[in-house]
Amino acid sequence: MQEKTESRHMVDILFVLTLFCVFALCALTLVTLGANVYQRTVDHMESNFESRTPTSYITQKVRQADWENGVYVTQFDGIEALLMKQTIQETEYHTYIYEYEGYLCELFTRADLDMSASAGNQIVPIRSFHVAKENPHLISLDITTDNRESLHFTICTRSRNEEDS
Repeated sequence: MQEKTESRHMVDILFVLTLFCVFALCALTLVTLGANVYQRTVDHMESNFESRTPTSYITQKVRQADWENGVYVTQFDGIEALLMKQTIQETEYHTYIYEYEGYLCELFTRADLDMSASAGNQIVPIRSFHVAKENPHLISLDITTDNRESLHFTICTRSRNEEDS
């Protein structure tokens, strides 16, 4: 009779041990799947950040400076740049947006100062930046992000510049 009880205890122990192993395997699978989903979400968010930040940043800057003689396409320190002019308390200021050493940069300075491109603030990493004036109201931009995504967008300005006449 004791042999029967002993084998019964052994079956109970094996059942509990098997149940624990199945639970541990399910928990490990769930954690692994969750980590993969989280990593894909983070990668997707980084990609969106890299593509949306330059476009929304530049668009917002142009919208802020969209008044007569406010937005120009120019060369700054030998680099293609977007130039926004504004007057604050009778002093003219320039804001340049350009690519320098792998970054989208912005430089805000008084118009009478001679600044270099290295003085600008780095905004976001990019590989290339090209800007062109398509017509008096359209500015075309081509940006290659750090992850080699090519962005092309056009900004429509409402005002004109004296050079457009």
